[in-house]
Amino acid sequence: VNLPHIAGTADGAAVTMVAGDATNGHSTTNDGKVRILLTNVGGSSRTATFITQSTVEGLAVADKTVTVAANTTEWTSGWSVANFGRTLQIDVSHADLTLAALR
Repeated sequence: VNLPHIAGTADGAAVTMVAGDATNGHSTTNDGKVRILLTNVGGSSRTATFITQSTVEGLAVADKTVTVAANTTEWTSGWSVANFGRTLQIDVSHADLTLAALR
């Protein structure tokens, strides 16, 4: 599921979140400056896995997993193009985890 980038606004406009798709995953363009907002609307912890695209001496670099506690929101950033590619791929553990890509 594509996550379109949402431009930040000074007026504090609400961000429209995309429901998590644990079957098809999510992706968004990545320039190394994109931030991903994760909100867990459920009663249990949920995880988002950011898929790496790089290797070191032929070995795959481990994916980055972010755990979001029940009923909380987490900001994530630091998705280097070298490690995560120009398309940031995100898998979520449950539809309770909603996402937005911000720039």
